[in-house]
Amino acid sequence: EIIDNVSDYDARDARIIALDNGQTYNRLLRDFYPPLRRNDYNIAYVSRPFNVEEAKKIIKTRPKLLSLNEMYLVAKTYPEDSPEYKTVFDIACENFPDAEVACINAAVGELRSGKADDALRHLQKCPNSPEAKNLLGVAYTLKGDNERASDYFKQAIQAGNTDARHNAEQLQQYTEDNM
Repeated sequence: EIIDNVSDYDARDARIIALDNGQTYNRLLRDFYPPLRRNDYNIAYVSRPFNVEEAKKIIKTRPKLLSLNEMYLVAKTYPEDSPEYKTVFDIACENFPDAEVACINAAVGELRSGKADDALRHLQKCPNSPEAKNLLGVAYTLKGDNERASDYFKQAIQAGNTDARHNAEQLQQYTEDNM
């Protein structure tokens, strides 16, 4: 009756508080008002894709704005053995640490530069991938740990990586030639 007949909100609250020493008002305040005052929002937006020239500029200043694919397209504009190519994949791995392909590409760049320890750092993010196991074998070969390299090549072969078979054979041949 109070809610239906009293139009002034403050007067309505005062009358409800006056009922049963405020118990009804406290129950309304605790159980009914919060859901009524709650606002839920869903915000969706589509960011326009960057062309490669824009992406080449943005990757240097605000790489978080780029998708992994846009970073890949930027990398492909550089020669594979260039520092810029390697840097783009380092940035991709840093910004997408859960993206296996980004970390593997960054590791390949480090291995091409002879930086086995840096490659291992990238490969730690995806140690169960067959490609990563093969590259771990390559990294340990570069470090001179042939036993560990051989173990990783075997794991990669068992996981179905065909490059690992070739690498294991090369390591075996190298080991036999240097005994």
